[in-house]
Amino acid sequence: NNRNIENKESEFLKIEEIINSLKPNFSDDLDIETIELDFETYFDKKIEILNQLTNEDIKNKINYINWQFSVSINSEIQKLKEKLNNYNEALIQIDKIVKVFDKKLKEYTNEIVNKISIPFHIYTGKILQNHSLGSGLSIHFETEKNSQIYITPNNKDQEVAYLLSSGQLSATVISLMLVLNKVFNKSKLGVIFIDDPLQTLDEINAHSLVELLKYNFKDQQLLLSTHEDRYSKFIRYKYERFGINSMPVNMKNNI
Repeated sequence: NNRNIENKESEFLKIEEIINSLKPNFSDDLDIETIELDFETYFDKKIEILNQLTNEDIKNKINYINWQFSVSINSEIQKLKEKLNNYNEALIQIDKIVKVFDKKLKEYTNEIVNKISIPFHIYTGKILQNHSLGSGLSIHFETEKNSQIYITPNNKDQEVAYLLSSGQLSATVISLMLVLNKVFNKSKLGVIFIDDPLQTLDEINAHSLVELLKYNFKDQQLLLSTHEDRYSKFIRYKYERFGINSMPVNMKNNI
């Protein structure tokens, strides 16, 4: 072709533009190495195999992948549903166990309260004597609302924590511990430890406590601690008058 081209540069630009328009567009983040690896893996680097693929083949492959993805997701969902059902079954069983445990615990606590209610009333009556709210305290177990043990004066609904002095409350606690020991103690050791029982008691309550101990626990070894020498002498005097031996131990000098 001998046709003269007056403006070669212009024609070159047009040709380049046509070529660029026909070139496929690839994303900048396209992983060429991965494409080459896939081409080798699935097509054995043979372009003729790739050329044999039709649009229908590609659509079928896409549908197959989507179906496999759906199957995988549904399978995972089914596994999670089974786990959820198992957890719900476990929760139901745990709830049943908790209810049985709670019922048995209430029955056991109520049995304990019933066993100690009368001796507790007697012991508190002996130690507290005739306080302003009457002789002896009552202990009962509330099972209907919040499962609490309450200690109240006779014919009163308010708890003793709001009615008694600190010394009287200490005497109440000591009475409860002594009753529990008296009713439920099955140990052959025969020892009772009480830490400073007379510290917050007034003289009447202290005298009553010692009387209770020497009459009701004379067959047990009592170890009482106190910071006051006069309390030690008082307790030993009461025991010796009752014919029970006692021995003081000064922790500072003897140990």
